[in-house]
Amino acid sequence: ILSASNQLEILDDNQPPTAILANNSNKVFLGRLRWDLSLDKTLLFFVYGDNLRRGAAYNAYRIMEYKINDSM
Repeated sequence: ILSASNQLEILDDNQPPTAILANNSNKVFLGRLRWDLSLDKTLLFFVYGDNLRRGAAYNAYRIMEYKINDSM
């Protein structure tokens, strides 16, 4: 399910997401995905994104764009 999204970049097991990777990118980076052995159906992972690019302002813009296109 995660790999189907074009907004996520899933990294190799040995490469954790970092600020350098996420810099100036609209994608959100996931790394070190693991099953949680203490809870069923639970994943553990590191996540990183550029807060200036993927923060509240960008998400508000995407919602506005969706609403405008939906009303036409």
